[in-house]
Amino acid sequence: MNSIKFSVFALFLFALAGCGGGSDSSSGGGQAATGGSSTTVPLTRSIVVIGDSIGTGFGASTAFPDILRALTGIPVVNISLGGSSADFGAGRTPDLIAQYRPMYLVILLGTNNAGGAGGGVSGAISSLQYAADVANDAGVIPIIGTIPPITRSVKENNNAAAISAGIRGIRGARIALIYRSLNGSNIGSDGKHPNDSGQQIIASLFAQQIF
Repeated sequence: MNSIKFSVFALFLFALAGCGGGSDSSSGGGQAATGGSSTTVPLTRSIVVIGDSIGTGFGASTAFPDILRALTGIPVVNISLGGSSADFGAGRTPDLIAQYRPMYLVILLGTNNAGGAGGGVSGAISSLQYAADVANDAGVIPIIGTIPPITRSVKENNNAAAISAGIRGIRGARIALIYRSLNGSNIGSDGKHPNDSGQQIIASLFAQQIF
C-alpha cells in the first residue's frame, strides 16, 4: 500500500516538474531571455584608438589620443603600435571591441600602406571597411581618419591621397578629413609624422565627429 502511495506521489512530482507550474514557467522564460542578453556586455562611454606610430605620438610631444581625451572628456584607450599597417590594425578590431566595449572606435591607419606595406592602397581600404563593418555589427560607432600627407616622397603622398579618397567612401563610418586639413607645416622633419600642430589638428577633427 505504501509503495502504491509512493508511486502516485512520484508521478505527481514528475508531472509538476514537466509543467513547471504557472508562475515558475513564466519566470523561467524570463530568466532564459535575461541570460541570453547578459552575454553581451553593455558599451561603456569610452574611445578605443587603433593606430600606428602617428597614434603613439612619434616625433611630437603629445599624441593625438591624449589630446582627444582632453578635448572630449571621454576616457581613451590608445592601442596604437608603431609600424602597423591597416590590415594588421583592423584585424585586431573584433578582440579590442570584445575586450573594451567602447562607444567609439577611432582608427588612423594606412600611412604604412602608402609605403607599400599591408597590400598597399587597396589593402588599406578593404581592411578599414572590414573594421567599420565589425564595429557596426557590435553597435560601436567607427570614426576613421583619412591619413596625413607624406611630404618626403611624391609616390608615397600620391598613395596617401588615394588611400584617403578610398577612406572617404567607406560605408557606415564617420570620416575625419585629415589629409585635406594638414599641410607641410604640420608634418615633422621626417616628412611622414605629424608634428605638434598636426597632432592637435588630428585630435580636433576626430573630436568633431564625436560631438
